[in-house]
Amino acid sequence: MGTLSNIAKATAKAAAEKAKRAAAEKARRAAAAKAAKSRLAVTPTPKATPKATSKSSLAAKPTQPTTARSPFAITGKADMGQEVLRLKAKEMEITDPKKRTQPNNSEPVFDLSQAAYEETPSLLRQTDPAIVQAALPRAQAGATYPLNDRMRGVIDFTPQIAERLAEKAQQGRGTAQEYFYHTAPIVRGLEEIGVPEENAAQFLTRDFAPAFAGTSPRTNTEQNVRNASLLMYLRNQGVPINAAQRNMHGNARGYNMMDTHQELTGKMFEGRHDPLTNPKPSAFLPNTAGDLGYVTADTHNIRGALMAMNEVYPGSIAPSWFRTPEARSIYADTAQFNPALDINDGLQSAKSGGRSMQVEYGPMADVTFEAARQADIAPGPMQSLGWFGSGADTGLVSATKTIPELLNERINVTAQALGLHPKVVLKMFQDGKLPLMARGGLAVKRNR
Repeated sequence: MGTLSNIAKATAKAAAEKAKRAAAEKARRAAAAKAAKSRLAVTPTPKATPKATSKSSLAAKPTQPTTARSPFAITGKADMGQEVLRLKAKEMEITDPKKRTQPNNSEPVFDLSQAAYEETPSLLRQTDPAIVQAALPRAQAGATYPLNDRMRGVIDFTPQIAERLAEKAQQGRGTAQEYFYHTAPIVRGLEEIGVPEENAAQFLTRDFAPAFAGTSPRTNTEQNVRNASLLMYLRNQGVPINAAQRNMHGNARGYNMMDTHQELTGKMFEGRHDPLTNPKPSAFLPNTAGDLGYVTADTHNIRGALMAMNEVYPGSIAPSWFRTPEARSIYADTAQFNPALDINDGLQSAKSGGRSMQVEYGPMADVTFEAARQADIAPGPMQSLGWFGSGADTGLVSATKTIPELLNERINVTAQALGLHPKVVLKMFQDGKLPLMARGGLAVKRNR
């Protein structure tokens, strides 16, 4: 009851401050208009004698092309979402990121205890890993894989590679490395502010997870959350989420995205993404929604699996995995390689069953599914354990924080900037009424 009272007081305070700012702005504009009128009070210029109008001059003039207003334009009647965009743009003027608003960890909206995380499998929908694995794209039996069948060694050594990965993962058990995809705390946090459990789960599946998955490629987790929140806000404002919008208006300041992010996110919002041609984000979506039966076989998985394969069988990586002849030559002589620089880690596509699909994805994901079975954990946590645990070796380091933890920080920073209670910001975020600001420090590099 006390918390709700605090929220009400914070909301009233924010409303009063907003009204005060509006009144000050109105007075400023009135004064500016009066000054402008005074400056214009000069001797009027004599009117020119009108020329005779010809028929040709009455012909319709071509309409000038109009430019659509940017969805990031800050108007005089800015809503809370536009206010966040304005504040974030202003903070970007501070050259030292450490001097920007930082999370103070006060009044977290999500419970980050181990017990809260472990409620995920029983609270949120789970898919049988065997069903997920069977549906993955792969070459037909007996067919050759792309790039001189380079995937064959991974397929042949899958049990041994998986065993090595399962051993490495043990050090991260029971930590944020294992609980990255455990999003039950988000559902419970929304319930505490009055959102029914079913609606909270739908928010994850229909709103947050598609945006988070769509903006994930080659993006660190902190930027990923920020970009996802912006596209959720724009979608709620009726702005189309597609490549055309990105090409026309670019990025909002502080919300940098790749060319493909908005197009992919729009497809994921609408359920038009293809799990056979683009399986990684198609798996990341349910993982983010708390379904632990999927494997997000990303760049890390490829590098990590090849590293484990070389540890078990030195020199066994096929030459066609390497980017350059020089890298292939060094590996052939020393069985040494740099996973971040030497490996061609883009999974290849080919026709299978009469249609083109990313056939290398299935065998690469099989390694993580097998490691999960050997370690007796769900596939999603097995993937995140490998990602965080081996990030320093693969060149894909990321801050070890779960999705609820990342959101806690961004909600906290946004609440500070707006002068609102974090639970008020959480509700507005859930309603799609504002994007979230990021913490001021630099995010750690993470490619996915």
